[in-house]
Amino acid sequence: MPTRKKVCIHTVLQPFELLEEAASHAPNAIGLVGVRGHHTFLQMWKMSSLLSKKLHDSGVTPRQVVSTSLPPDLDWLANLAVFHEAAIPVSLWGVGSVSNLDVSWFISTKNHESVPRKNSIIIDDTLMDSESAGQINHPRTVFARPDKPMRYVMTSGTTGTPKAVTFTGDNIQARLNQLGSYWTDGRPELNFMGLSTTGGFFTALACLKHRNPYFAEVAVSRSALERARDYGINVLAGSPAQIGQAVGLIREHKLLLPSLEEVRVAGSMPSERLVASIHEDLGVSVKSVYGSTEGGGVAVRMLHPGDKTADVGSIIAGIELEIQGQQEVSGEIRYRGPGVSPGYLGGSSADSSFVDGWFYPGDRGQFLDNGHLVLEGRIDDLLNVGGTKINPQTLEELAKEFLGVVDAAVCLVERVPGIEEVAIMVVGQNGLDMRSLDKEMRAKFPTGYPTVFTTSKAIPRNRMGKVLRGDVRDQIMKDLNLY
Repeated sequence: MPTRKKVCIHTVLQPFELLEEAASHAPNAIGLVGVRGHHTFLQMWKMSSLLSKKLHDSGVTPRQVVSTSLPPDLDWLANLAVFHEAAIPVSLWGVGSVSNLDVSWFISTKNHESVPRKNSIIIDDTLMDSESAGQINHPRTVFARPDKPMRYVMTSGTTGTPKAVTFTGDNIQARLNQLGSYWTDGRPELNFMGLSTTGGFFTALACLKHRNPYFAEVAVSRSALERARDYGINVLAGSPAQIGQAVGLIREHKLLLPSLEEVRVAGSMPSERLVASIHEDLGVSVKSVYGSTEGGGVAVRMLHPGDKTADVGSIIAGIELEIQGQQEVSGEIRYRGPGVSPGYLGGSSADSSFVDGWFYPGDRGQFLDNGHLVLEGRIDDLLNVGGTKINPQTLEELAKEFLGVVDAAVCLVERVPGIEEVAIMVVGQNGLDMRSLDKEMRAKFPTGYPTVFTTSKAIPRNRMGKVLRGDVRDQIMKDLNLY
């Protein structure tokens, strides 16, 4: 049984302390569920304590950056072990190596260590045998400064260029205090956003706080849904693409989730069709959360069939949001709050995304009379075709309303050098009538309609579900034999 180390009174969040408390008060409760089985909080404490001792003996010291490239269940145990040493973890599973991240130590398995490094720490599945962990109680190192980095989370937005977002102890504590109003509220949930995302990380942290099982799942699969069903989840969470996959599997395999109460969508706006499908197929409420890795949750709304999903709802308590425009009606969005990151690792005070405590996400929007925020697309997403400004998301939502279209993405291409055309990539069901889709889009969008149509098995998106338009353009150009 873990013993609480007596230290001086402090106000700094100690993530490993949450595990200690869960192991002390609910030792036999399930705390971790994954493809390799389930583990209690006490077993988790033993395994993370064993790993923290290994990190310490290898030379890991406080404030060093430690990257993890591990399967989801091992990744959470490793993150907790890094926190135990008051070092700074960054999860790279699904991200890959990042050249501008100054990492002191690398934790991986033999199967995922492609380039051996002098400062690598290799772990394997024997860690999951909690009995071998014994009763190691390696003393925990305390985070002493709430204003110093405690974790980095990688983000690329829609640019495709990874950047490390800094989270201080103050940021993490503020978000953890806020979560119940828009994110994890204490109910058991399956969240397909992995630890390398802010949504996945805070779900895992909140599971310790509420002593719920953390489902270490990043692949949307029938088996993951069945495991979650067996543990009685109340909430299913993920990006629109992930939730769409899950709803499809539930429908295809006639899965029943009797305890499900809510589906939560974040990362990008869900389509109206997806919202209607959730209500029809699952019969539960839909919560849409607008926010960012850098700023956390910003606005929240419960969605019903027929609702316009560009209306992202009311601003979350503690967030101050402004519209920057000449007429102060519609313009660029900026917001600030205690959970907003201080900036990117290696960035400077001149970074245009962070100015005087404000974060500029690159989105456009306006307020309705009822105080709801309505998104109008991204500043850098507007397509300019011969002087005509086009919002690609409008075209994408229009295409997804057509029978047989599963997903879509819009960009500009040049079949003739110097002449840009609107192109659309479509993921469709068998038998999709592309000519009819073309005709309907011309009729409903007479200015700026797509003139180039291609199909694909999947739309390139980042981990939060946002379209990677550069990758879409590259793929379409290759399909057209223009590269």
